[in-house]
Amino acid sequence: MNKQDKRKDSKRTQVNKAKMLRCLKITLGNVRKACDLSGVKKSTFYDWLKADVAYSEAVLNVYRITEEFAIDTFMSAIGDNVDELLKAQRRTAKRVKLITCISIQ
Repeated sequence: MNKQDKRKDSKRTQVNKAKMLRCLKITLGNVRKACDLSGVKKSTFYDWLKADVAYSEAVLNVYRITEEFAIDTFMSAIGDNVDELLKAQRRTAKRVKLITCISIQ
């Protein structure tokens, strides 16, 4: 059991996690850009994913919302070109799989 499991997050950590989630929404799930925007290190973001199930679920929810937005946008932009839509879904599925693998460890 690591320190994260033994204690509640500090107020500062809670604020930073919320800020990171907002930045992920703004950047449509781009972790690097969200980290730059929020001031959170990528390593810290991934540590949170590993240690905090609720946080990793919130991140997955951002990716799901982003995927829905992307699908709606692509469908409007490409009409019948389903190949582009399928490529976008595969990219999102890879992200979700990565997050799921990290949070399980």
